[in-house]
Amino acid sequence: MTSVSENDNTSTPDGDGPSATQWCISELLCFVSDKCNVLPVDDLVKICVDFYTESEIISARNVVDSMGVRLPKRNRSADRLRLTVEDIVKCVLDPSVKLPEFYAKNLTRLPPVDVSHCDVCDFAGTSRSTCGGSEYGSGHSNS
Repeated sequence: MTSVSENDNTSTPDGDGPSATQWCISELLCFVSDKCNVLPVDDLVKICVDFYTESEIISARNVVDSMGVRLPKRNRSADRLRLTVEDIVKCVLDPSVKLPEFYAKNLTRLPPVDVSHCDVCDFAGTSRSTCGGSEYGSGHSNS
């Protein structure tokens, strides 16, 4: 059985032991946490600022704030939405920050990302490491 708070869309399984996993519904935070290790930060920030509304960005910042992480308020800056999304991405990437699992309730609020946004060098490094770190065909003769 889980308990859900309607105000902040967070939930934890009954029981507060160390194995209790907290989760939260936030499309923006779900997208950022899923794509932050695949997309370059600048591209991720641009996609979020272009796709999400101001209220969705502020709501995501408030969710992170409610988890005990204080992000700076960006009320007066002309680039406040971009800076807020940058702060959110930095927070999600910070391994010392313990955040819940984020889920999307409305899948239409997840931006479509195609291969042109992905860092191909990451894929090459990943495939090389999964193949034992050697170049394909090295050490083999074609004779």
